[in-house]
Amino acid sequence: MRALLILLLLPHCGMLRGQELSATSGPPFMLTEEIGLPLNRAQLVVAAKQAWDASFGQEPGARMVRLDQVDGVLEGQARFNFRSAMLAGREESMGVVSYAVSVHIRNGHCIVHLHDVKHTGNRGASGGGLDVGLLREGEAPVEHYPGMGLKFSRRLHAEVRAMAESRLRELIRLFSARLRLEANP
Repeated sequence: MRALLILLLLPHCGMLRGQELSATSGPPFMLTEEIGLPLNRAQLVVAAKQAWDASFGQEPGARMVRLDQVDGVLEGQARFNFRSAMLAGREESMGVVSYAVSVHIRNGHCIVHLHDVKHTGNRGASGGGLDVGLLREGEAPVEHYPGMGLKFSRRLHAEVRAMAESRLRELIRLFSARLRLEANP
């Protein structure tokens, strides 16, 4: 009886396959910081706008997309330039790292959320740019970038992510410091 059951199920086993790996691994890279201050929402919105101008607003291409004083939301986008220290002379990997900023303001605190962090390669390079794309946590990418092996692709991704984390943490620190300065004149 068991042999008959196995013979009946055997043709269907050819259709079963394991789950394929995606081209990327790990969740998207993002940073979040909560800042507590003894101000109401309206006061914090004004202070956050001034803190934006002194921190994220100083980045190349920075623009505030939305400032909603009623809901207490400030959204913007910015970028910074990237040049690989690991790949000297590889102009394709030069480029920009762009990111989105969302600040949610409530009475007594605001949450700064940096997300959609992605690298775009140098379009002016001969042969086109090398895009790392959306930065991810963990050991990404699963597949190699064009023109380099998987090991160097992972090292390049880690280098871009480390530089992004360092730069974005510094900007959050500047934003927080300016926000605290505006709260305690």
